[in-house]
Amino acid sequence: MSASDSQVLLAARSIAVVGLGLNAGLLLSIPALSIPALKATTSLSAQQRLTAWSNLYEQGKAVMTKLQPTITLLLAYASYAAARPVDYLPANTVARYRKPILGVASALTIGIVGFTGVAIMPLNRRMQKMEREASVASTAQADSLIGQWVRLHAVRIALGTTAFALAVSELALA
Repeated sequence: MSASDSQVLLAARSIAVVGLGLNAGLLLSIPALSIPALKATTSLSAQQRLTAWSNLYEQGKAVMTKLQPTITLLLAYASYAAARPVDYLPANTVARYRKPILGVASALTIGIVGFTGVAIMPLNRRMQKMEREASVASTAQADSLIGQWVRLHAVRIALGTTAFALAVSELALA
């Protein structure tokens, strides 16, 4: 932390890091815990699998539509308000580049929203339509669609965990 950081800036950076940690953990929990449990439940029909996935999706959407914009705004503010260390004091690389580090963390976080809209939403809509119309043919088809969604979701995990690592390093080392 720079000696010139205000309490508001310190709070914004700290809350953003906690939020990013929650964000990364929630994103990772879907393919690490929920989807394997869903696939291991062999008594579920194809329709029930899509319904369970849809419930997971709706729960995640309810949390993430509030969490990600809030984190993005906190990081954007921190990037704007963070001061470079004074030239006469020794500073590490993170301290010298804290504005761009926070800016990149902010961009990665909002990038999750953009990636979701462009790459994942078409698949989400297709899966939800199949669930509503009960038009899924087999559990293999449902599992294939869910697997495709998990692979796309991995990009969001990478974006979120990278943003978290950047923000933690800035908070700890700047």
